[in-house]
Amino acid sequence: MPSNNFRIFWTLLLVVLIFTTTLLTPYDVSFIDGEDSTFTVLNMIFDVLFGLDIILNFISAYYDPANGLITDLKLIALTYIKGWFWIDLVAM
Repeated sequence: MPSNNFRIFWTLLLVVLIFTTTLLTPYDVSFIDGEDSTFTVLNMIFDVLFGLDIILNFISAYYDPANGLITDLKLIALTYIKGWFWIDLVAM
């Protein structure tokens, strides 16, 4: 459900991850040498969480102004694929 406590927590977590990524990535690219850095591990964790977000978006109900709460998984998946899926996939 869109207003579920977990969904609200998840959305806030992703906002923090996106903000952190926008700060750490330029620093990592500019000043950190080597593959075995803490930033590499953090980026891997962030990638997993962003991947989980894509999966979660395929099964999360949403509000449609015309039809109310949409809970049909097929319709949710089709709507996500037609909209934000491609942006989320490229951004990951």
